[in-house]
Amino acid sequence: MLIEYAMPWYFQFVVSWQRAEREGRLSLCWLNYETMIADKPRTIERLLAFYGISAPRQAIQDIINASEADPRGNRFNQGIAGRGQSSLTGGRAVLEVQANA
Repeated sequence: MLIEYAMPWYFQFVVSWQRAEREGRLSLCWLNYETMIADKPRTIERLLAFYGISAPRQAIQDIINASEADPRGNRFNQGIAGRGQSSLTGGRAVLEVQANA
């Protein structure tokens, strides 16, 4: 199964970023998809603040509205919360073994 080969790499990738942050080598701004979708303007404000940038909330909302106005005009993937989890029914046990190794 592809998942058996990809997941160890993925876990190592995430852990390496967590380790770099914990050791003070990098300052990171962690986000997740569900939080971003729940409040896009607030997520953008958090990212801007992380980099020491500010912008009026209305300007942020206007840009979000413009980017979402014509779905054919952007190349963003249509993310769906929980889609990955629901498609892993057969691989879930493998993931759990990898995560707990």
